[in-house]
Amino acid sequence: MPLDRTSAPLVSAWIGEGNYGDELMALGLRGLLHKEFGIERLNYYQAGGFGITVDPWVRVSTLRSPGNSIQEKILSYFAIPRHDLLLYGGGSIFHSENSIAWKHTLLRRYRRFKKNKPAGAVGISVGPFPTEAARRQCGKFFNELDFIVCRDAESASMAAAMTSGGKVSLCGDLALLVPHLFEQEMPDPACRKPDLVGMSFLKRKADQTFFEHHRLVEGFQKILDSVILSGKKVRLFTFCLSPQMEDATLNEYLRSNSLASERVEIYSFNGNVFETMAQCNECSSFISMRLHGLITAYILNIPMISIGYNPKNFYFMNMIGAPQEVSLSWETPSLAADVLQRLDKVNVTAPLTLQKGMKPEQVRKILYAALSHG
Repeated sequence: MPLDRTSAPLVSAWIGEGNYGDELMALGLRGLLHKEFGIERLNYYQAGGFGITVDPWVRVSTLRSPGNSIQEKILSYFAIPRHDLLLYGGGSIFHSENSIAWKHTLLRRYRRFKKNKPAGAVGISVGPFPTEAARRQCGKFFNELDFIVCRDAESASMAAAMTSGGKVSLCGDLALLVPHLFEQEMPDPACRKPDLVGMSFLKRKADQTFFEHHRLVEGFQKILDSVILSGKKVRLFTFCLSPQMEDATLNEYLRSNSLASERVEIYSFNGNVFETMAQCNECSSFISMRLHGLITAYILNIPMISIGYNPKNFYFMNMIGAPQEVSLSWETPSLAADVLQRLDKVNVTAPLTLQKGMKPEQVRKILYAALSHG
């Protein structure tokens, strides 16, 4: 079923929230829809207040802003019939019962107007679910979609177990499309600095005792100081500006408590995906808790070490065939020692057999097959 390029798809995604990874995935999806389906306009159901990364091809609008006024809710309801395709994704957007429930409500409103038009999820991961009720809610929602395209094998297996009809497919993270779709904007590897190490750690705002009691802080500090003592510099990345996260606060703490703060710099995502990629590209190696720090390092062929705080980190490292010794858990007691032992010894990119990125035509075939069920 070819898409009507005169009709803007409606997309539900975590967008405009000051998160580099989500903006990178959104850019990949928009680029795919333009290049492979001729789409020139796209509407997001709702977005945060940080702004959306601009791309040269697709004009973006938003039905609902952070304020969610009564008037805006009414207007967004009546705007739904203008769309002939509803997409969810990409990323890890199916967790709590409440967040899944409102996505389900949007789907049913769409079906009320567009009974025979397609709706599906693309480039997503599934879970982890905080409760069994959330898992059941997700199963009900998935069964009403026409297609589900997962970004990792584990999520595809979970989604398949929840649904019937063979509607689940496997691709990769939508960010992996970016190097193919935006070749001219990709940074030059010649800009790499051999004495610069990139690092991305995270802190949730809800963890109020993090700095007083959390052993991770000591581990992060040890990793940073050991790199400084080796004669290198460190660039700490703040990939997420969401109010729910305090990565920026953590980075400032680590720099101010380092052995040589003048050898530590902080880069914060400012809404420009390509600038952020260029900043990552200058690093000779990368240590990351953030999934899209890892994905960016992979795309740019930078040796990396994953500190997994979420299953999605391990799923990605498994997908690309990374050695287990560079895919660590943040619960590892000897985390700092393990990271430092591997940092100068392993080149994770050399043995990987998976192609860089996921080619747009591959995802196009998956989507065409999926849309044929709509």
